Amino acid sequence: MPLPIWFCRCSVCQAARADAALRRTRSSLAIIDRQVTLVDAGPDLEAQLEREQIDWPDNILITHWHYDHIAGLAALPDMPLRLGFKPIELWLPAEEAPRFERELAYAASAFRLHPLTAGDRFTLPDAAVQVVKTDHTAASIGYVFSASRRWAYLGDGCAALDELRELDLLYLEASLDDADHPALAARTLEAVAALAGRIGARRTVLTHLFGHRLVGGQLTTGLSAAERRTWELAHPGIICAHDGLRITL
Repeated sequence: MPLPIWFCRCSVCQAARADAALRRTRSSLAIIDRQVTLVDAGPDLEAQLEREQIDWPDNILITHWHYDHIAGLAALPDMPLRLGFKPIELWLPAEEAPRFERELAYAASAFRLHPLTAGDRFTLPDAAVQVVKTDHTAASIGYVFSASRRWAYLGDGCAALDELRELDLLYLEASLDDADHPALAARTLEAVAALAGRIGARRTVLTHLFGHRLVGGQLTTGLSAAERRTWELAHPGIICAHDGLRITL
């Protein structure tokens, strides 16, 4: 969810309404080198591309077919091709390719599809990429990139730890902080911090934290910006993602 959430009047959402620097869009990653490679394309994609002054991505890698990770694909029709841009190379779980063809057929000319399964490897101009299975959905995957540095973006969920060794950078999801909820207990801040410690990446970035908690099934105020900074200081090597975050490898 974005921050602020339109229906919420908690202190964290109100702070984000008052200070643009505290607002958050959905999680995605842009790798910018010889090419522009996006990992996931949420519903905020157009605004994110405009904010980062990215005219047109070369590649998009999808982790799974949930709205907050794929809805931005619908905003990439073929009109830029008439301006001389090339079709986007779209890499996605093989099981989800029929959904793309069914739901986004009108935009198909803007993309070249590359269905993937766990264990696949392919090479982009800026990195070699290994596809790993994650535990979020039956079809969800993550990506491990190897170039002069090694880093991984897993979207939601995690992969087998033996596939995540010797990482310079790791992106992990930390979700609504409800230890009593079976689906979320493994994604609380402290649980993810412990997981990051077991993986041992030099730096870890936590995504999906949007300022709220689930407590007993009820949506409540989560960590403020100041509380997040305090938490980061107590957990060296781990930071919370925010819009416009830039990391050089």
